[in-house]
Parts: sequence; C-alpha cells; structure tokens
Amino acid sequence: MEVVQLADLLERLEVKERSLLLLRYQADYSFQEIADLLDIPVSTVKSTLYRIIQKLQRHQMKGGESG
Repeated sequence: MEVVQLADLLERLEVKERSLLLLRYQADYSFQEIADLLDIPVSTVKSTLYRIIQKLQRHQMKGGESG
C-alpha cells in the first residue's frame, strides 16, 4: 500500500478512530495504556481497534475495485 493510499484511508476515519489507531500503532501504546489514558475498558480499546481495522480494509477494497 502506498503512503498516499494510507493517508487517504486515515482521512476517512473519524477523529476519535484515527486518534486511537495512532496511539496504538504510531505511538506504540499498549492496550492497557490506551485504556488508562482514555478511561475506558481494555476490551473496548481492543474491539474498537478491530472495527477500525475492518473499516480500513473495506475502504481499501472499495478503492481497489473502483480505481
């Protein structure tokens, strides 16, 4: 995946989704650290990240089919 494609996919996310994704994969926070920072359960962090990744994959597939 090209950097431009990734940037476009990230722009499609809501601010909260993008922030959570960046905390995990750019800042390298653990699930527990994110949960503590946002004052939410670890299970919520995990399930939300899973849904975000699925959303990105769906958008990527749509982009690949149409363009």
